[in-house]
Amino acid sequence: MTIETLARFQFAMTTVFHFFFVPFTIGTCLVVAIMETMYVITKNEEYKKLTKFWGNIMLLSFA
Repeated sequence: MTIETLARFQFAMTTVFHFFFVPFTIGTCLVVAIMETMYVITKNEEYKKLTKFWGNIMLLSFA
């Protein structure tokens, strides 16, 4: 393998991770915000549990 081939492989892997993690992070932020809003409006504890669960997953995607 040449340096050029390795650089192309590295760029491909970076692009794949960017393609998956950016939309996932944006999507989980939106989902957590909607569930938190639903909890405040309805006072349903199920929304609070879901918010905590997806909030932890969102935290992992940022870290």
